[in-house]
Amino acid sequence: MKGTGRLELSLNAKTLTPRERVYMAINHEKLDRVPRGEFYVEEAFLNRFSPRYAKASYEEKLRLLIEELRLD
Repeated sequence: MKGTGRLELSLNAKTLTPRERVYMAINHEKLDRVPRGEFYVEEAFLNRFSPRYAKASYEEKLRLLIEELRLD
């Protein structure tokens, strides 16, 4: 995406944000790497995956899973 400044700066630094990476992949543009995943996870799975966070919100459990699996 030319002329946007933000994407050009990211490409010059060779690091894209997850949002930039997915947007550029959808538009068949050159990426720093392939996006690693977009998905939906049921809360029951999150509860079994991380029982120590059972009282955490769904969003917090999902964030922890994404960090653990190193997804975008």
